[in-house]
Amino acid sequence: MGSLCLGTYSRLSALIFAAALNPELWLDVAEAFASESGGAHAHIIGHDTRTNKGIQAVTSLYDPERMASYQEYYAQINPRINWIKALTPGRFVFSRQVFQLDELFASEFYNDWMRPQKLSHRGGGVVLFNDPERLIFLGADVPDKQGDDLDPAWEGLLTPLIGSLQQALEISRSLDGLRIERMLTDDEFNSGAAVFAVSDDRRLLFANRAARLILTQGLLFCENNAGQVRLRDGCHIEGKPDRATRIRAGNHQWIMRCVDFTPSVLGFSPFGTLLNVDRRSKLIIVSEARHHIPSVQDLGLSGSEYAVVMALGNGKTPQEIADERATSVNTVRNQIKSAMSKTETHRQVDLVLAVKSATEEAPPGIVDL
Repeated sequence: MGSLCLGTYSRLSALIFAAALNPELWLDVAEAFASESGGAHAHIIGHDTRTNKGIQAVTSLYDPERMASYQEYYAQINPRINWIKALTPGRFVFSRQVFQLDELFASEFYNDWMRPQKLSHRGGGVVLFNDPERLIFLGADVPDKQGDDLDPAWEGLLTPLIGSLQQALEISRSLDGLRIERMLTDDEFNSGAAVFAVSDDRRLLFANRAARLILTQGLLFCENNAGQVRLRDGCHIEGKPDRATRIRAGNHQWIMRCVDFTPSVLGFSPFGTLLNVDRRSKLIIVSEARHHIPSVQDLGLSGSEYAVVMALGNGKTPQEIADERATSVNTVRNQIKSAMSKTETHRQVDLVLAVKSATEEAPPGIVDL
């Protein structure tokens, strides 16, 4: 192991804890590690579902175009991630000790992303956190030209600072959650609302405790290995997403609101705003409906009753409905009475609103029939 002088240790420690308070400085941390190591390509990769799931890397000395390709594609096929997941937090390891080299050398990631940058299989790093909510790894790739000489220097530089890095990320994580929660001032949503921040390419940037529960239980949203989210199969959105809308999934119902924002104005990522700085994103706030709104199936309406109620909502009179359906007006009136009984309503306008609320957002301008 190499040695770390007191001056370098103090300087790096101060920078690490400054980054805990100012997320923009995590890039400076990566650059300082690269410089002090003598040329290792330093990187921080991983995810944290509480603060920044989907922000994949903060790096130093890597080609910016290569990093863009990493974010767009190669992060999803990086075989080293699965090996990193098996590591014990807080312990430095050399790449040669954990990476299955035959598999790495045969991978698309190595041949199309690492080799063009003349990066070797050398290097190493440490898993700072590895739990159900987060996986964060700080490591380095060593250029081919450096040979084996850089490995001991990198280990000696990183190992004494592992505890400081873990503490700083914990501090940053706590502050990030507070920044997001302060945005939740809309009285329409209760304090238990689930909050998601999603980039325009569907990457999950933030999820609070309630949102993480929804993801864990597979309710509403599902997530792929790249940290991208989508509405799960079987969910139905009623209304327009630019205002409060209702989502149904089985017997569960939520109210959702989407707000456009730009991540760069928040600074909530513990890895800074290096990525997605100018990309429009959405803050999605989801609150479970306080009162059950029955579906058409819950109401128990027959197909004829439903059709008659929809015609009423479109301004038709019972006689006009009877003429269109080639039936008697008495039959139509009986169907209306039956539908009102099933929906526990006493006026035709309330009947229409009850049924429409179970199928779609009620249109404005419905008048008393």
